[in-house]
Amino acid sequence: LAHMRANGIARVEAEAAADAQRRRLCCSARRRMRGSCRGSSRSTSLVRTGAWSRGCDRVAGLGGSRGLADILRRLADEHDFASLEHPPEPHDPMSQAVPPMTEHGYAAPTVRQFGVFLDNKVGKLLELLQAFEESEVVHVRAISVFDSSDHAVVRLICDNADAARQLLRRRQFSFSELDLLVVEIDEKKTLTALCLYLLGAELNIRFAYPILPSPKVEGAVALAVDDHTLAGQILRRKGFRLLAEEELG
Repeated sequence: LAHMRANGIARVEAEAAADAQRRRLCCSARRRMRGSCRGSSRSTSLVRTGAWSRGCDRVAGLGGSRGLADILRRLADEHDFASLEHPPEPHDPMSQAVPPMTEHGYAAPTVRQFGVFLDNKVGKLLELLQAFEESEVVHVRAISVFDSSDHAVVRLICDNADAARQLLRRRQFSFSELDLLVVEIDEKKTLTALCLYLLGAELNIRFAYPILPSPKVEGAVALAVDDHTLAGQILRRKGFRLLAEEELG
């Protein structure tokens, strides 16, 4: 039963990520259509290069939403891209957000979250935390508890993901795994500013929770976002420090 719950939660998280990707593609398509009325020329049209068609097929392939792809194609027909000899270059509001040297090949550091499934019984959370406290090679650096009527999901970030995984398997806990961004927060680089920059890029924050303070880190927050690479590029460009696993201890 616990494994069935784990698989169910993992499937829900995957579907949520696919939905977020579809929303971002739709927003990108809208920006391209708005940009087609604004300015600079381009040597070939979107329709002739097949870029728009491939984008619609990609939307359909993400979740089998052929209806959504048909809507995008109708919007393209309404704007009559095919009739433009030199359609304008769409304006991307994030084109200047990342310096050229970091636009390509940059991978934001991520940390591994463990979603541990516990029966909603007295003492289960204590049992989980004691297992980590008894270990000398791994420590809990962040915790968030999602409670329901019959079970709880405990989200954990540790300073040694491999050791945490082995410990959970050895103690026979059911769990799932997910990569998150961890961003340092201080008086100058605030949580409000972080949210503002991600909002400007139309990136959704699925959930967030704080990192426990340590000698290395005074304040930080863990974020689950739609696109780790894009979010990491934007926050890095704005002066935020992204933390890796080894920096949490």
